[in-house]
Amino acid sequence: MVYDTAEIIVFPDVKYQLPTTTTTCAGVPLKLDITNITGNAPFTFNWDGNVTTDSSETFTLQQNKTILIDIFDKNNCKTSDNINITVNATPEPRLGSDKAECKGTVITLAAFVLKGTKPYNYLWSTGSTKDSLTTTINTRTQIILRVTDANNCVGLDTITFDTIQSQKPILTPLNNPFCDDAPPVSLKSIPTTGVWTGAGVNSKTFNPNLAGAGVHPLTFSFTSIYNCPEQGEIYAVVKQTPKPDFTVDKTKGKPNTVFSFTDLTTADTTYTSEWNMGDGSSILTTQNVNHTYTKVGKYTVTLKVDNGVCAAKTIQKSAYVEVDSVFTSVIPLEKEGIKIYPNPVSETVYLESEKNIETVILFDMLGKKIIQQKPNSFNTEITVSALNKGIYTLNILLENGVNKTTKLVVK
Repeated sequence: MVYDTAEIIVFPDVKYQLPTTTTTCAGVPLKLDITNITGNAPFTFNWDGNVTTDSSETFTLQQNKTILIDIFDKNNCKTSDNINITVNATPEPRLGSDKAECKGTVITLAAFVLKGTKPYNYLWSTGSTKDSLTTTINTRTQIILRVTDANNCVGLDTITFDTIQSQKPILTPLNNPFCDDAPPVSLKSIPTTGVWTGAGVNSKTFNPNLAGAGVHPLTFSFTSIYNCPEQGEIYAVVKQTPKPDFTVDKTKGKPNTVFSFTDLTTADTTYTSEWNMGDGSSILTTQNVNHTYTKVGKYTVTLKVDNGVCAAKTIQKSAYVEVDSVFTSVIPLEKEGIKIYPNPVSETVYLESEKNIETVILFDMLGKKIIQQKPNSFNTEITVSALNKGIYTLNILLENGVNKTTKLVVK
């Protein structure tokens, strides 16, 4: 009988640690690593059919999968294992297709989401975390929505808005400025179809009188060939037509009395004044004038004003000033701070005082009291139209007990 012997060499088992992460999101790369490998190196790895010397491998999965792993040492000893991977659906937000909008369009985007696991968390590129976004499109705008679901899976979507080409109207400027009494003017535009708005606008005309003085923006709005709302603007400048008026410090006096005329014209611009004093004297061009009438008579005074924009305006006051040789427009008591006018008088005489007038008494030439008043005021008036013509004595008692007496002529 023949005997023989054989030596059997038993290699140590390959030992390792599989990855602990076994959950991922659909479409998201998942890196798997085998660690703590012991045995006869070097090792070769068969990752689900892909043979490599790398102990890690990246998988992008769309559904649950079992990954088969074979590990070979240098002696070609094999150890096999598997990893069960759970793949959670990734949320898919839907913002829609890119589009073009009219400039200034307000859009609202809703966070519509497919797949994934509720509840969702939203983050817009504007920083908003709401489930919808409202914004105004004025320039090319890109909006991004990031959705994170309950499994911490993340989905993105992007939408881009372009602005439609603007179409500006051609507006004919107005021939500014206008006077507020000027007739309406036509408003012209290309295109002609549209709506004019603004102060003084009536359909396609501008009425300066309705607008009033000032600078007025006039807006033309229309719909462009791209179906977008468009508008343009011009300005209307309206000046107030001067409204002439004047007064005088007294309307009656003796020859060579100085009459002071005050211009009371209402205007919003500078203007020139021309005074015709009605006595054949030269035209005066200062705003306020002092004028001396040398002859007895009644004079018509005319004031013409011109602001260089509107037609010159004129006011005429007929028989406004009366000059009489027996008239004393203001009795010398003026030095005492008292004015009495007119004098002579036919209807009403006016009294003005710097001090309070307590009592006024009018006596006839025989010393008989005709009228007594207690105005207790700085000014008062006495009606004498019922009195006979003649010379009367006027007694004035002031608040400080001072008595003043003068003559009053009733004609």
